[in-house]
Amino acid sequence: MSKTSKKQRRLIEEEEKALKKISELQDYVKELREARKKEEDVEILRTLRSLKLGAWDLYNLLTGIQEGTVIMEARPPAPDQEDISEDAGDSALDKDGEDPAGWSGETSLDGPAERTEEDAGERDSGNE
Repeated sequence: MSKTSKKQRRLIEEEEKALKKISELQDYVKELREARKKEEDVEILRTLRSLKLGAWDLYNLLTGIQEGTVIMEARPPAPDQEDISEDAGDSALDKDGEDPAGWSGETSLDGPAERTEEDAGERDSGNE
């Protein structure tokens, strides 16, 4: 077996160092992607919780999103609308006197849907 020259050994060492750095950077990028995904998931959960939907309404919403039957529009908040904290969510009605969980499975999330007495009866009987 022949001896490798100093220059060859140095090149091999440099190559190994570079491969090690590449591996470390790939691990770092993987961690960054996982952290970004986690933050996106947290933001999605925050958004869903802010809708203050009942269990079935939330289920219907998520099913509609998966099926592509729900249309969502992003709108800037109204200038006169105050930021509602989580502590203020104890009331069954929002500041306009409407039920924040009034969504009844319609294909649009423009605002609370009109609820019929039949819908209210179904909801009330399901909670007993």
